[in-house]
Amino acid sequence: MHFQLRKRCFSLLVVAVCVIGTGLCTAREVFAQKEFPAKPITIMVGFSAGGSTDSIIRAVSKGAKNVLGQPIVIMNVPGGGGTVALVNLMKKEPDGYTLASLTTGAVSAQYMRDIPFKLLQDFTPVADIVSFHAGLVVRSDSPWKTMKDFVAFAKANPGKVRYSTAGPGMSQHLVMERLGHEENIKWVHIPYGGGVEAVTALLGGHVDACSQVTEWKPYVDAGRLRLLAVYGESRMPHYPEVPTLKDLGYRISLAPFISLTAPKGLPMERAKILANAFKKGMDDPEFNQVRDQFFMASDYKDPEEFAKYLEGLDGEIKTLLRQAGLMKQ
Repeated sequence: MHFQLRKRCFSLLVVAVCVIGTGLCTAREVFAQKEFPAKPITIMVGFSAGGSTDSIIRAVSKGAKNVLGQPIVIMNVPGGGGTVALVNLMKKEPDGYTLASLTTGAVSAQYMRDIPFKLLQDFTPVADIVSFHAGLVVRSDSPWKTMKDFVAFAKANPGKVRYSTAGPGMSQHLVMERLGHEENIKWVHIPYGGGVEAVTALLGGHVDACSQVTEWKPYVDAGRLRLLAVYGESRMPHYPEVPTLKDLGYRISLAPFISLTAPKGLPMERAKILANAFKKGMDDPEFNQVRDQFFMASDYKDPEEFAKYLEGLDGEIKTLLRQAGLMKQ
């Protein structure tokens, strides 16, 4: 009888410990969520105000700040195809209070020129937000009616065609370099601090073409610019008559993305709190309006999913750059 009593008491003690332990774990989770964030969060956008990256980050932050209960401050740090903001991010504490925009161009830029970071080693992925279309546009008064016309002129006039992008290493830059490599074309890349400036340069006659995401859309719709080709796997629903590069026989396809990252060492718990807030921010009507304005697609990935995606993309980009002869020496 004493044995049975001791056994029963021991069982009750085990149950009590488990319950208390679970309670402590739950309490820790609640405490961590209440503890973070306790002050405003800053996001460094690597491009100028008004462009696609800036607009989508501002829009998704509007809904996210309501979830986090803290203001989100947007700081534009343009330059280097979005890499200047990332270099600045490396100097910040990995506490979740400073983030930066991360776009496809940073993946390639680290292999094309001397940049003091390795993407997979020096940052903590937070969330992928959207992917979007890109294409090549020229002025409507230009002599090039088709992509074939444009390529033929560029081949016959080495070094005379100047094209703009939002910065070196961006996917839209990489597409043009690959196309030039395949067609043995020598053209001149003119990088700007963002898509707005790149399109404005074309409108002002400072360049002959612009390889960029859909900041050009209003001007194409207004008849001021002509869209010659798009870079995705499929044609844009709004411009079904415009071919993809694959339609034209090129084995080239890239879908740029806009995402958020943090300094290396950010605790996963905080990364997930932030990611969840931005995921909910994607439900905000203003976010959906901006997304549709730039013909983007919601493409949310949480920290773990996004890290895995970046690892695969990093390998693909390195292979592509080697084939195109663009790897830095």
